Amino acid sequence: MMTEFTSSHGIVASIKAHKPTRTFRYLAFEPEEHPISAQLFGSDPHVMADAARICEDLGFDIVDINFGCPVNKVVKCNGGSGLLRDLPLVERHASDAFGERERSFQLMRRGRYVEFNLIYDRGTHFGLQSGGRTESILMSLPPLVRWAYNEQPEPGSPEEQLAAYLRPRDWLGSEPLEL
Repeated sequence: MMTEFTSSHGIVASIKAHKPTRTFRYLAFEPEEHPISAQLFGSDPHVMADAARICEDLGFDIVDINFGCPVNKVVKCNGGSGLLRDLPLVERHASDAFGERERSFQLMRRGRYVEFNLIYDRGTHFGLQSGGRTESILMSLPPLVRWAYNEQPEPGSPEEQLAAYLRPRDWLGSEPLEL
């Protein structure tokens, strides 16, 4: 499965604004839709790298930085195939999106997703308690995770921004909830 073509600038702006925007609708998926790919476009390599990290942390298995879209609206902002106008720039930034720090954070976030599913998800709970086929129920969980006790992201990092955004909150009042 693949998401709609999504603006990397819109994703990053949503995180920085600390509130969901229309852009996040394009990134919605259900756990049973794995493997799932986020299809991103944009023109700023640093913003695209941040958006790719955010998508990975949201649970996407694949992040596709799209260099082929010929749609005029996308190409006009130098996204999609418009990026191919500057091949040295593409080469310099093709591997910026993901490194060891980002991978470690991604695996830890996936571990939190597993915790949520096993503890709070009613569907998973029902399946396990009603004698459902355990292997089938757990197939929707990510295959690789990392467990860490009270791990905090580096101050000022994109991971810290995402962690602040993902705190439980009252979305109608935008006040953080105390657990």
